Amino acid sequence: MSFILSPTGGLVRDLWPAGIGHPNNDTECESDMPRWKKMPSEFDDLAAWLITETPAQQEDHRERTMALYHPAVCDGEVDERYEVAIRVQGFVEQVNISPLGNWSGREADAPKAIQFLRLGHGGFPAALDAQNEALRAFREVVLQSLHAECRHGSSSNGSISLQRRVFTRVRPVYATEVASVLREGDDAFGRAAKIASRWVVSHRINVGVQQRGGAITQGAQGSHLLVRKGDFVDVAVFAEIYKTPTRKGIRMSMNLAMHDVVRLYTARELKSVLGACSADVPNRIVPCAVGFSTGFTFADSLSLPVIEDEVMEEVPAQPRDDEDGRVGDEATKNGVSALEKGSDPDNLRTGWMPVETVLPYME
Repeated sequence: MSFILSPTGGLVRDLWPAGIGHPNNDTECESDMPRWKKMPSEFDDLAAWLITETPAQQEDHRERTMALYHPAVCDGEVDERYEVAIRVQGFVEQVNISPLGNWSGREADAPKAIQFLRLGHGGFPAALDAQNEALRAFREVVLQSLHAECRHGSSSNGSISLQRRVFTRVRPVYATEVASVLREGDDAFGRAAKIASRWVVSHRINVGVQQRGGAITQGAQGSHLLVRKGDFVDVAVFAEIYKTPTRKGIRMSMNLAMHDVVRLYTARELKSVLGACSADVPNRIVPCAVGFSTGFTFADSLSLPVIEDEVMEEVPAQPRDDEDGRVGDEATKNGVSALEKGSDPDNLRTGWMPVETVLPYME
């Protein structure tokens, strides 16, 4: 994983008040990090920090365009190539990271179905604005390297919008079958099963929760419900690059997609954690309720708690299509590799990993 560098020095996560940007069990500081773990925030520096390639994935041999760390950045630390994973943080404003996202249940809408997460500054804009500027530069470098038009999407200075396509298109030319990762209860009406020969859900977004002792526990069935409006989260994102057919031909598009989402503090916990900062920030707003390496290690599974005195947020209506068939700012077509054991490509590393599957760690 990589942490965003602040243009004024240090890491952006240090700009959050009361140390909430540091997971309790994360003691690593900037001076101890190798170059690949520190993402530049300027276009010129990013252009020398990453490259884009279209390698075949090791598990199913399908080709996927991805942003990789530049070999010179890794300094020969590892033999394989690794996909860029960026850690971003913020207060949850909107969320739907369920396995089927905002899918309507109709096959015609499968290409447009997305999982989404919008992060706000919660009254502390410095950290979020710095992340936004770096992510815009990251998007520009990736798309320009692909000779594609750069569209900044719905992110603004007040929020960061992340989204990931739900379905993967099943094609007979693939060397191996694309397996569904849906579990019992994920597809209550059996609608996804009916289109599994053409569209399949091949990934799950890992969801974790920071416990009081600092351990990160991975949620069990229904873990996507653990992330709610007002929570402060730490998210590992990657560049989801895909092709969009339009009337003018094929266009390359990109999402900032969620790989792992870790809840560091609930909205209720933040009231006490940030209490000491209220005097300095009177206008503080806390809304009420591949191998990647992201730096977190999941402990034992966490059972889904009983939700009390909280109102679940309504899932927003599915974004409308534009004239090119895009969803919001990005189109939906091909999926990415599954997160389940045996289908997560070795060149993706997030660092959040269940104890049952321990990936090699890049020091």
